[in-house]
Amino acid sequence: MSGHIRLGTLNVWALPLISPYVEERMKAIVQRAQQLDLDVLALQEVWSRRAALALVEFGAESGYRPLWAAGRFSGGLMALSRLETKSAAFHEFAVRGLPQRIQHGDYYGRKGYALARLESNGGPFWLLVTHLHARYAGPGQHDEYLGIRAAQIAELADCIAGLEPPLIAVGDFNTREGEPEHECLLGLTGLMDAAAVLDKRQPTVLATNPFVGAGHLPQERIDYVFVDGALVVTEIRREFDQPLEIDSRTIAFSDHAGLVATVAVEGGPAQQHRVELEVAERLNRLIVRGQREALGRRTRHRLTAAGLLAGAGLGRRLGARGLAVGLLGAAIGETLLAERFVAEELRGFEHARAVLDRLAG
Repeated sequence: MSGHIRLGTLNVWALPLISPYVEERMKAIVQRAQQLDLDVLALQEVWSRRAALALVEFGAESGYRPLWAAGRFSGGLMALSRLETKSAAFHEFAVRGLPQRIQHGDYYGRKGYALARLESNGGPFWLLVTHLHARYAGPGQHDEYLGIRAAQIAELADCIAGLEPPLIAVGDFNTREGEPEHECLLGLTGLMDAAAVLDKRQPTVLATNPFVGAGHLPQERIDYVFVDGALVVTEIRREFDQPLEIDSRTIAFSDHAGLVATVAVEGGPAQQHRVELEVAERLNRLIVRGQREALGRRTRHRLTAAGLLAGAGLGRRLGARGLAVGLLGAAIGETLLAERFVAEELRGFEHARAVLDRLAG
């Protein structure tokens, strides 16, 4: 049995209170999806309620329906589809980020992956949509989130290992081709980078985009379409990169460009993928790095809490009640970070390492 699936993926940059022209951009995105005759449009960063409602409303007018409820508790992920849906669910990553980095927001975005079972004219297939932790570090700077992305990749590999092909995995993976996370993901899962297979590599974050912030290279390819061996990609290209005119201002669909791919469902089984021990060990080293950095943070939080408690006690003895109360509150915050949030992070790293042990067999 054979058939074709036409799908797109785009990080829509719909952040509450930050992103401009949300409804206008979401309407334009759906209209472009209709022009491209997409069967499925997978979206990331739908963190604004206004964006989610606009996508549902404009999508319905074009024959699209959401595969799951979007918003904060779906990691900002959303997918609009014209295909029959068998099942769909969102799964939150065990390691999500650092709550004290409020300006980065990944922890509060509750990132994870969504998995849907869809029916195409070539038969059923799995669609996995995800958004990994951003790096935030500029070129040459230390990336404190590398271990977190590695743990998230282990979770994705664990999910994929339990699925019958065919599978398409799309999203904003926040890693470049040739970097350890990219290579380990492919090595653990047996997935293929569609753009690399067709030698149609195109950057999806461009310095010429008016919405792109600092910290990126002049151009980066961090958004992907991955497929397993039961699928053949016949076309892939960058899309949603055209300029938009709104209120006499030239803007963009998003701070990312998107991808559109045509995938043939051949109906044949994919070969069983065998995880190489070297790949699992390489990812494990990255996860261990994340563990060590988390342990260092816990030690610093504990020491800071102890110092603040001592200062609170001294302030109380000196009669500086306001200062003592402030220092005590800060000490409680540091203790909470150490004993709850870092402890949660460490459990997530241990889970990721256990997954790797199981995958390596």
